[in-house]
Amino acid sequence: MQPETALARLGGAARRIDVINAGVGPKVLRAARESGRVVVPVRGTYALPLASRETVAAAALRGQLCCVSACSTWGIRQLTQPKFPHIAVPPNRHLRPDRLAKLNIPDVHRGVAFVANARTLPVREALDTAALCSTPLEQLVMVDAALESGLLEYPELAFFRCGTDALRKWLVRTANGRAMSVSESVARVVLGAGGLRPRVQVSRAGVGALDLAVGARHFVEIDGFKDHSKYLQFKKDRMRDREVSAARDWTLRYTYWDVVEDPRWFVRDVARIVRQPVHRRFEARMAWLTAAPQTTLNPISSQTRARSGSYAT
Repeated sequence: MQPETALARLGGAARRIDVINAGVGPKVLRAARESGRVVVPVRGTYALPLASRETVAAAALRGQLCCVSACSTWGIRQLTQPKFPHIAVPPNRHLRPDRLAKLNIPDVHRGVAFVANARTLPVREALDTAALCSTPLEQLVMVDAALESGLLEYPELAFFRCGTDALRKWLVRTANGRAMSVSESVARVVLGAGGLRPRVQVSRAGVGALDLAVGARHFVEIDGFKDHSKYLQFKKDRMRDREVSAARDWTLRYTYWDVVEDPRWFVRDVARIVRQPVHRRFEARMAWLTAAPQTTLNPISSQTRARSGSYAT
């Protein structure tokens, strides 16, 4: 078997012994390396030239992609992309510090998240363990995306084990599979934190589904430049605004950056326009929603370690 074929079947990267066990002779493997058809990013690990950093790290550490890296591999939308591969290994696996340094990884996860014979953690477990490496808002965005795409079923949220009891209950109460984008998930959650009670994907005759509704007569539309700058979509947006106005209602149009980069301003601006007060606990709720885990990378050695506190009521 050719090394490229073996590596492709092994996910793009693998330890030398695994490549040889797949049917590649040592001389053939050496020749492929010398010709540049395969590369050795870390001693003892062979990879296809275009293999991702995450794939190489999982193979080199004999581990699997977990939490936010696994979610990224599954194609789940995220508020922020992981800065380095998040790898889970068995609790008794010894790793040399110089190997982690070579891979530019600060640490690995150990313990309950590891699933034997899998290069990537399954979707449900990946979303669950994301509590250890992301804020509640970031995890909610991923859960919303997985529900919307069908990668996760709502009853599976009851099997989440990582994070605090308060966080898991909040996810069950708040997750919504109707959110169509990162910005829509963020807008829904932060408007709710502000006490504005948004409704998602509200349908209007002659208009179709609108991103969010606040109150009886105001609709919030959130536009990303990539999709809404195209001619047909731009024209459609104007038509939808006219139809909403014809019904004597209002469309409040915001950008992705308004919502994601300055959510506090976004909530207060919507509240100003709809003439509703912002909830007195808004700042406390936002602090909880955006609270990072206690360390840069929490080891997965406890089912409840993530963050303390609860969503302010």
